[in-house]
Amino acid sequence: FSIDLGNVVGLPFVIAGLNLPTPLSLCTAAAGTCRQGVQMPAMLTQFGASLAVSVPCNAGLVGIALAFQGIDVGASGGCSSALFGVAFRVTDTLVVRLM
Repeated sequence: FSIDLGNVVGLPFVIAGLNLPTPLSLCTAAAGTCRQGVQMPAMLTQFGASLAVSVPCNAGLVGIALAFQGIDVGASGGCSSALFGVAFRVTDTLVVRLM
């Protein structure tokens, strides 16, 4: 499957990792929608607006929840530059449970 970010205006990144059970609020901008949903350190951080994911046929992976989230660095409408020195916004977190 693939993860594709839409409406990117800045520098896009896609991060993947384990699901953060309680999303972490990064700031109060955009009505509280700027939340981190992937546990850090992430398993993968990739520059670009898309990520192709291949899941191997391995019974040991059944039941694992993987989380994916996009970051648009330099985009307005999310968190201001006060947090990391540059404005950014994040997408909702997509959680995929392997079955």
